Amino acid sequence: MAEDKKKKIIRELPEIEDPKKIFTLLEEDLQAFLELAKHYKQESPAARIMRIAKNSIKKSSVSAKDDICGTLIGASFPTVKIKESVKALEKNPLNSESRLALIEPFAMKGIKGDLLIYRQILLHSMLELSAYHISSAKINMAIMIQRRYLDKIADFFKEEATNCQAILNDLKAREARKKQEPIKEKESSGRTHTKEELIEEIELCKKKHDYVKEVAEILKGRTLTSDVEVDMADLRSSGPIPKDVLYKVIVPLLGGMVCLPVVQKNTQVLIDTAKGGAPTMPIGGFYESRMHRLESKVLFAAYLVGWQDVAQACQKAIMGTFNSINVVIPMVGSMPSSKFDKVCVREYGMICLLVFQQLPLLGAVPPGKHKQSMQRAVDLLQTISDEMGVIEILNALNKSMSSMR
Repeated sequence: MAEDKKKKIIRELPEIEDPKKIFTLLEEDLQAFLELAKHYKQESPAARIMRIAKNSIKKSSVSAKDDICGTLIGASFPTVKIKESVKALEKNPLNSESRLALIEPFAMKGIKGDLLIYRQILLHSMLELSAYHISSAKINMAIMIQRRYLDKIADFFKEEATNCQAILNDLKAREARKKQEPIKEKESSGRTHTKEELIEEIELCKKKHDYVKEVAEILKGRTLTSDVEVDMADLRSSGPIPKDVLYKVIVPLLGGMVCLPVVQKNTQVLIDTAKGGAPTMPIGGFYESRMHRLESKVLFAAYLVGWQDVAQACQKAIMGTFNSINVVIPMVGSMPSSKFDKVCVREYGMICLLVFQQLPLLGAVPPGKHKQSMQRAVDLLQTISDEMGVIEILNALNKSMSSMR
């Protein structure tokens, strides 16, 4: 009975009902976490003592406010390490070290928690990246937890499809035995279905499963190998950002942050900081473009499985990635020489293709001067034609331009 109740709660999760809104929904819940964090930060020492005392009296009760302290996680996995982390967070919900200790086993070892627990773990990992102090360790943990959470959602849809298929097979077997058409069959969860509804539900679950698996692949990210960290408050107030800090610290951090849609707001803060601290360098604009490109890929995946109401948002993301990279190209110049400049040129070529190929599929048309942009990309790519993958982009651009004539 308890398992049926939990399944019912999971089915009613908004991202289960509408997976294409998963990151928007999680971001809303993260904002609720941030509001709680703000409240705890402002509380007086006396209020803190009263809160801790109240929590110790009501150990069996878990409220929404307890989630920021990891109470739900601690109740499900009462290991010594996790219990210690929860106790520390109850005293100070902004204790970053304790929060990382709480979520680390789920990220690195993949403890077999259910979807509801991993949803809490995900929010805790994103809370760490919503602060000004970010690090490669926090990003690696968040990327791993995001992947595990998406995999769990995909597994849930697969299990739902399998269960529906088993019921459908049973109905067909009964029909064959009794030579009659049963109208309805009741599941243990209390839901009822006709055969037609079961078929429709199976197809929907498969569509949701395929979409979530594709999103997990799009956002898989790479493990950051360099151990770096930054306090964005200090960085923003320090004036010009040294070149070595840009490449050794900002680039790795942004490379991971852009793969985490739930914390896009803080990613944009870091991007804007890079732009402000190094206005003539292409790094900020490049990663802003990359962030929008990943967003467009997630939305386009939703469009391809049949959710056509995302078309306008996808168009906006595609133009966002193009506009951002378009600002970067003048910084690169006509003869890209550095490794990063060459990456920017390759990205520019790919995005010019993206605009040309995908906007029409979404019911829009490329900008009026897009042919000139594509020619500009061709000219720049020819200067780095010996780089890996460049010839393929060049060929695709030339073929697309020929079709425009």
